[in-house]
Amino acid sequence: MYLRTFESLKLARECMTPVRTPLVGFGGHIVHPEGMVTLTVTIGRHPRSRTIPVNFAVVKADSPYNLLLGRPTLNALHAVYSTYHLSFKFPTPAGVAEVSSDICAARECYLATLQAASPSTSGARPEKRSNILSIDSIDPQ
Repeated sequence: MYLRTFESLKLARECMTPVRTPLVGFGGHIVHPEGMVTLTVTIGRHPRSRTIPVNFAVVKADSPYNLLLGRPTLNALHAVYSTYHLSFKFPTPAGVAEVSSDICAARECYLATLQAASPSTSGARPEKRSNILSIDSIDPQ
């Protein structure tokens, strides 16, 4: 989760647990997390939804994304992901739920990420930030 997302959720920094392990960014650079926070996240739309605790590493970095769901979360959901369709499906007690991306927003975020990584545009900030996956709610535990 990016720090700006953490702050927009109006969560207190005291909610974070210290983390000493650095992360390797997409461009190969080292990122030191601000901390770790566990939030209760509802994914999907009622009645086809699941609510699970998700551990987020909070990082201070610029990105067109709000947060990234990692393999541990997708595994906890028993999700099947399709990169081609930019969606994933997972079982719920009410049937199979599907979370889909907005293809145009995904393309914008991807291009903004490439532009930010380009040496000729370092320091440029993407102007538009989009929600790619619709997650209904995130609640602090």
